[in-house]
Amino acid sequence: PMSRAEQRWWQRPGWALFLLVFCAYGYFYQAGGWNQNSRFDLTRAIVEERRSSIDSYHKNTGDKACRGPKGRCVKAGPDDHYYCDKAPGASWMAVPMYAAVYAIAGPERPDKGFLAVAAHLSTVFAVGLVSAAAVVALWWLLLAMGVGGLVAFVVAASYGLATLAFPYATLFYGHQSTAAMLLIAFALLVKLRREEWEAGPLGLVGVGALMGTAIIVEYPSALAVLAMGVYVLAWNRSWKRLGWLVLGGLIPGLACAYYHYALFGG
Repeated sequence: PMSRAEQRWWQRPGWALFLLVFCAYGYFYQAGGWNQNSRFDLTRAIVEERRSSIDSYHKNTGDKACRGPKGRCVKAGPDDHYYCDKAPGASWMAVPMYAAVYAIAGPERPDKGFLAVAAHLSTVFAVGLVSAAAVVALWWLLLAMGVGGLVAFVVAASYGLATLAFPYATLFYGHQSTAAMLLIAFALLVKLRREEWEAGPLGLVGVGALMGTAIIVEYPSALAVLAMGVYVLAWNRSWKRLGWLVLGGLIPGLACAYYHYALFGG
């Protein structure tokens, strides 16, 4: 068994673990595929044109939907529009970074060089950042479960740098950001159950928002959120605590519902 001094030492390097994986994720840039382009097109449309149809950018991707007053279309007519055919969460998460870069770039935007830099930074912000935080969350989770400090550190670093989490954390997909948010939320719920975290209303709303945002980034993650909900119901005895969690999940859920209503009428 490790001594208390050794355990305390290994409980300090969370920031180092975060920087290690975050810099690794940020170093690589993978773009140009239909999946990435479709999501980035929606980000650009929101920032540049204040709308959610990608009519001005759709030619760079086949991952798109054409819809209009008569429903689905093959080629957009005067009243039809092209849309990103992905869940909108990942594109929304990239909006703050792209808006900042777009504002800084000034009148020279958006040439190819600008778009490459902007897409890279948007990917790092929307995917790499939360993915690196999830590696630290895994480290927390392992420590909470009684795993030794050194082993917990090595396992968390191995997850971040020696599994498919690594390449997906460098792609503007929804896969890894969804997995990361679910992992962070679950780690916090475990700490809450073990009374290692005194979460107030704001913290509980934040955990619920993580789970809700995971769904609007990749809809199938609702199955994982359902499992996590069952986990909470198995030990939680506070309806107030449950209510704050649900409220947090409703915020991104309602935003996504409004997005679909505004674009597609339902």
